Amino acid sequence: MKKRFFSVMLGLTMVTSLAACGGSSTSGSTAATTAANSEAVVESKEADGVTRTPQTITIACGTSKGVGYITTSTAGAILTQNYPEYQIKPEITTGSQENITLIREGVAQIGVAMTDSALAAYEGTREFDESYKGCINFVTGGYMTTITQIVPKDSPAKELPDLKGKKIGVSKGVMSKFYFPILLEAYGLTKDDFKIEEMSINDILTALQDGNIEYGIHVSSVPNTGISDLALSSGIQLLTMNEEVRDKIIEKNPYFVKTTIGKDVYSTDFDAETLATRNVYVCSPDADEQVIYDWVKTLIENHDELATAHPQAGDFGGKDGINAMEGQLIPLHPGAERYYKEIGLIK
Repeated sequence: MKKRFFSVMLGLTMVTSLAACGGSSTSGSTAATTAANSEAVVESKEADGVTRTPQTITIACGTSKGVGYITTSTAGAILTQNYPEYQIKPEITTGSQENITLIREGVAQIGVAMTDSALAAYEGTREFDESYKGCINFVTGGYMTTITQIVPKDSPAKELPDLKGKKIGVSKGVMSKFYFPILLEAYGLTKDDFKIEEMSINDILTALQDGNIEYGIHVSSVPNTGISDLALSSGIQLLTMNEEVRDKIIEKNPYFVKTTIGKDVYSTDFDAETLATRNVYVCSPDADEQVIYDWVKTLIENHDELATAHPQAGDFGGKDGINAMEGQLIPLHPGAERYYKEIGLIK
């Protein structure tokens, strides 16, 4: 099947805008979308006995090199080829928080988010205020991002408490803001037990190589190219988490799941037991039911083509829907529910 990647909209005369839950948007994009809708003549087309409304589907998907963008562009090309009524617009963003905000504002209908961000938004907690409550639904589960704790090849440390008093690097963003404090609490530690520097992952890897820090922690898909390069050039070990710590964390934070980074991944001496959280597609509760049905159908029934575009792109929905319900901590959108019932994933 021929692939096309969409970064702009072509030949569109109508854009569908969804009302923002928790209040109206003041963004220029929303205003322009509303104006376009007010002038558009909305018609429906019928394919396979199903009525579909011609529309642009904006999907907030992260950076231009990320898995979310590749998945959205590839699946979007397939969806448009099958149903010309739809045009897909991948929206390049900074990540989960912005993606969810664009859905809330009505700028995007669908977005990629990490499971913890999706749950926080739905509940109006953490980085989201109460105006976000109930503003998204679950669409489908995707690939996992894994907590990875890195030490030099010759480090005697096996778990985080072994590094008390040492200089360590914690990656900026979700790790430093949310995940690392959770890990510290589970071990009965505080930030005062370490000399902590918040750094980019590239700076962490450089500092480890130069001997300027004795530990780095990051959350990413596995394998991570930068970590692989360091493992090849200098050698590394990965710290592990014991079962008690992992159980404590999951009990309070259900968006985490247990996973193992095998010793073959980065040529380490032993497997590392750790935690991961999934990236998922979410959408507005008001998103067109047929659009969401067609989107998950496209992801699951074109698994092989998505996996060819990027191995982790194929994890969205997964082969035969194996990942479809993974990471669902918020209500399922009716369009996704209808498709999952049809293929027997849910009753």
